[in-house]
Amino acid sequence: MTNSMSTRRRYSVLAVLTAASWATVAVAAQLVLHLAR
Repeated sequence: MTNSMSTRRRYSVLAVLTAASWATVAVAAQLVLHLAR
């Protein structure tokens, strides 16, 4: 039980980090597009 919980928590942390990185990339792309115009 403890092992599965730690694994699930690890996957949740990875998912949050991935979402944050994708959000940062999206915001950076939007800023670049606005500055390029």
